[in-house]
Amino acid sequence: MAEHLEIYDALKQPPREALRTIQGGRLAGKTDINPQWRYKAMTEQFGVCGIGWKYEIVRVFSEPASESQVFAFAEVHLFIKQGDKWSDPIPGYGGSMLVEKERAGLHSSDEGYKMAITDALSTAMKMLGVAADIYAGLWDGTKYRDAPQDEKKDKPKGHWCSIHQTPFFKKGKMKAYAHPIKDASGITSGWCNEEEPEEIPSEVPSESNIDMDWLKESLATIEWTNADASIWIYNRFEYAKGATLKAMIQNLTQEHQKEFVKEIQTRLEAKGIEGWK
Repeated sequence: MAEHLEIYDALKQPPREALRTIQGGRLAGKTDINPQWRYKAMTEQFGVCGIGWKYEIVRVFSEPASESQVFAFAEVHLFIKQGDKWSDPIPGYGGSMLVEKERAGLHSSDEGYKMAITDALSTAMKMLGVAADIYAGLWDGTKYRDAPQDEKKDKPKGHWCSIHQTPFFKKGKMKAYAHPIKDASGITSGWCNEEEPEEIPSEVPSESNIDMDWLKESLATIEWTNADASIWIYNRFEYAKGATLKAMIQNLTQEHQKEFVKEIQTRLEAKGIEGWK
């Protein structure tokens, strides 16, 4: 029944700004969802955490992996409040790395369990419909992919506008593919331009362009620990996993490294200190 899907439908589609394409590793090409959006969506739907929704950490534990690595796992129970009544527990399981093999050898992470808990919460929230369209492969942040199979098969190839169901073209002095938009009387009222595909780096940079000495001093100035910085990176770029802050930074693309530096600079400027150039 439709009423049973009210919450699911309200939570199923994250906004484009909460999504990022994973650009490296085994999950390259998949969509990464900002965990902070999940918490905001839950708060909008049910109220403040602890009052309208809450969770309990049932247990955290580790398991040995290959080459002396160690997995971190977490089990959580999620609860939502409807009226004056709390729901039964909604279970969620998640994992991350506690000890991970890197180029320089094995590294331990003090963020392993925190990341596993974040992962477990996302698993539990799936059951309520949070970001369901992403997991179902229906939404990629720009358009729905729910056309019937026969419609997809017959769709024209090349530069095609799925919004106006007409081809884009490029001729003369046109710098990009586009097509005219005409009103009911057939008069051109504007143009629809084809979006240029986003450039995706072929690989994640292996070295950081960030001065680590500057970063160490800056974190101390803004009263951030390495753990605080790691959490910020993970919440923004969930693909950038690593056992140490340096490893996480090295897993970031050049663009995302710059975004991280900009965040640190903004916090330094708030304290009246000029950031690193």
